Amino acid sequence: MRAALAAAVVLLALLGSAPGAVAAGRAIARSAALPGWSRPNASGPLASASLTWSTGNLPDVGQPIALSSPVAANISGVPSMVVGDRRGFLYAYELGASGSAVSLPGAWPTTNGSGPIDSTPSVLSSNGAAANILVGSGNDPDPTTGGFQSFSPAGIQQWFQAPMDPPTDASPNSGVQAGITIGDLRGQTSAVAGSLGQVTYALDAASGGTLAGWPFLNTDSTHSTAALADLYGSGQNEIVEGSDQSAGFGAGQQYSDGGHLRILTASGNQVCRADTNQTVDSSPAVGGFLTGGATGEVVGTGSFFAGASDTDTVRAYDSHCQLQWASRLDGSTGSSPALSDVRNDGRLEVVEGTDQGPGQSGSLYVLDPTSGQVLCQAPDIGRVIGSVVTANLYGNGNDILVPTLSNTTNGIQVFDGFCNPIGTLDTNLGLQNAPLVTDDPNGTVGITLAGYVPSSGGNSPAVGRIDHFEIAASNGAGAVGGSAWPMFHHDPQLTGNAGGTPPPGSVPACALPSATLVGYNLVASDGGIFSFPTGNMPFCGST
Repeated sequence: MRAALAAAVVLLALLGSAPGAVAAGRAIARSAALPGWSRPNASGPLASASLTWSTGNLPDVGQPIALSSPVAANISGVPSMVVGDRRGFLYAYELGASGSAVSLPGAWPTTNGSGPIDSTPSVLSSNGAAANILVGSGNDPDPTTGGFQSFSPAGIQQWFQAPMDPPTDASPNSGVQAGITIGDLRGQTSAVAGSLGQVTYALDAASGGTLAGWPFLNTDSTHSTAALADLYGSGQNEIVEGSDQSAGFGAGQQYSDGGHLRILTASGNQVCRADTNQTVDSSPAVGGFLTGGATGEVVGTGSFFAGASDTDTVRAYDSHCQLQWASRLDGSTGSSPALSDVRNDGRLEVVEGTDQGPGQSGSLYVLDPTSGQVLCQAPDIGRVIGSVVTANLYGNGNDILVPTLSNTTNGIQVFDGFCNPIGTLDTNLGLQNAPLVTDDPNGTVGITLAGYVPSSGGNSPAVGRIDHFEIAASNGAGAVGGSAWPMFHHDPQLTGNAGGTPPPGSVPACALPSATLVGYNLVASDGGIFSFPTGNMPFCGST
């Protein structure tokens, strides 16, 4: 079922030696840390932003922070950030520190030794405080180690579960590179993610136990972090995820090479699937952005299958997996889109960055949410491997923070919703992930960047570093409120949900997809249809 590919690690210089681009068992080269090219940025440093603390070089030479994005977490009453590195460690630092970075007390930084972390952490909260931090381990170069793991606010492992591929898989992988999405599934706080093997799991977020009806067979690796939202106004969340796909027949379904966007119910039933001829490594965003405020899902693709026509596209689907529009951009769309009102027009625009590959550049795009038409483009800004975020930094509306990699400008570049440059920040820091914008303890806007620099100059191995900035006299609460998308996949639970989905009860029960209903129908010999609900199965008439 799986395309068996030998692991490959390509080391390319970016201000020194950088983390490797990898391909292993349908691994996607989007995890590259690579040089690019950038036009000079005329906007200069970001106004009123100053460095308030930095970790300096972390003890992870050659295994730095790469794809794992920092997220916000209230840990033991302390506003904090959490991120992982390829050494397999999870770091937690106080956002409100001044001068020097302050690591959280307890076992931080922490590891269970299960493998490198390219997964973005997620936060299981209770009464506004972090109860557990969940994160995947294992990545494309090391897919046979790792799994799902949970740590307490003190950094102590609470549980670990390694995904299990079907016994028919001759090359099983247990690594989890996608972020672990947290949310309610049929009244239970749950955690969902696909593996680098062939399966997606839904777990009890508190215990790690597998929920009934899971795992779900994907037929290939998953790099995409799932979105979670009530798509049909049923009062129940559905799961939206992208995945890779290998040609063949499995679990009663025919598959072709490429990828797909899939909607699953809380009990592991497939509602619908939209196939593409390119992998879907991008993480979908969900919200009421389609015509008339209808709920949709928007996602990029990947770059594994050379020449595939769906390469370099951003694709929007309705809640029945029907394609609404597809826009071709100037590079790979493996990074994840944001849904945010960046033009002060009351709509959730689609914001995406592109990556043209080694030695090339990339662009920022703002797309019309109902048609996919390009509203504006900032070209040649450097490669965008990490994902864009948005925040109202200066009180004028949501700005766009773009992580870039190039020979001249790294760190982040900031634009308004019309693609006009506003400023740059931390231009010597390599970033393959998303920035984090926070309402800091002093009430100002905080920006956390977690990436890497050369360990000793030149072509020396890369080492991780975390830098935190604040914007003077700013409004932190206003920056991250409204339609802001202030971190990877929107929030600390990684739901990818921008809101605007149907309220509970707004969709007639007989209009819901059958896969979302609990119960069964029986057809009698005279053609009559009888409904036998064991949950929310409605009676929709009889023939």
